[in-house]
Amino acid sequence: MLKKWMLSTFEIKIKLRGVYMLLFVTLLIGSIFVYKSIAYNNAHAVLPNFIGMTLSEAEVQLDTIGVKFKTKEVISNVIVSGTVVAQSPAIGTKIGKDEIISIDVCKREE
Repeated sequence: MLKKWMLSTFEIKIKLRGVYMLLFVTLLIGSIFVYKSIAYNNAHAVLPNFIGMTLSEAEVQLDTIGVKFKTKEVISNVIVSGTVVAQSPAIGTKIGKDEIISIDVCKREE
């Protein structure tokens, strides 16, 4: 009767292989969740729309969300001087804490 409950070496190896596969899949799925969580937490803020604002208005918002930025002057006689005309990355992009935002600001041709 006891022999009926005992497993052969081959049967034990098959069961262990199944346990190892289950463990591997569980670890794989867990590591994917951890990676996604870390990637999501590294996103510091969602970039708002600065286009059409004055440079000082954009600076206030960027300081509020704690993001570094650089400005580039674009010459135009059509748009009011000091107005933001472009930004990079795009509006709605999740930005990290160490990312630098690029703001293009209109300047009148002298």
